[in-house]
Amino acid sequence: MSERYYALQASLPPLPYFATASRLPINEARLRQRTTLLAPPDRHALDLAMELVRWRRQLPESGDQRVARLYRRFMQECANAELRDFVDFRMGLRAVVAALRRQRRHAEPGAGELAGFGHWDALIRRRWHEPELGLACVYPWIADARRLLEAGDALGLERLLMDAVWRRLQPLADAFPFRFEAIVAYMFRWDVLARWVDYDAARAQVRFAQLLDEVIDGKRFTVG
Repeated sequence: MSERYYALQASLPPLPYFATASRLPINEARLRQRTTLLAPPDRHALDLAMELVRWRRQLPESGDQRVARLYRRFMQECANAELRDFVDFRMGLRAVVAALRRQRRHAEPGAGELAGFGHWDALIRRRWHEPELGLACVYPWIADARRLLEAGDALGLERLLMDAVWRRLQPLADAFPFRFEAIVAYMFRWDVLARWVDYDAARAQVRFAQLLDEVIDGKRFTVG
């Protein structure tokens, strides 16, 4: 098994830091094909985790009982402690951002709504009226996230959260070379990178349209 995981990780191209990248070094189809080398239990756990917290499949902020069931299922079926901890971190991150948005609307979650998944629901409810939800020790970026929300800087907020996830994955990549945990770190970093590249392409398209409009407007002005 270790030889298969060594071969898998050795076949993966290095990932550039997402915020400085303009393209993916490997596409999703090839990446998925290479993960067939994973042992079936590991691949099952990774598939569940990707379904739950991959960046390009954002889940509703609250009230989604299907997501809550998926989260419970993952926690019950995944035996890898490192992957469980990462998924819990990501679910907490999502719950915190959703709570900050609700705080801005003065929309405290009611009895039938979810403030978070798993233990995050009780934690966030208990500290709801605190600016940082009592979770700044776990998520030190909360104050910055609130500032970006108030400024309406959606892209800045996304970059902040992506960076937090990117850094959270670094210990897995460093501490578990050529093991399942390193593959987990790679897959979720690739997912962040893929989302950022999509954003970058969308921004480029918008800027191109703006430039085209400026040229057209300039010609109209000249002709007029």
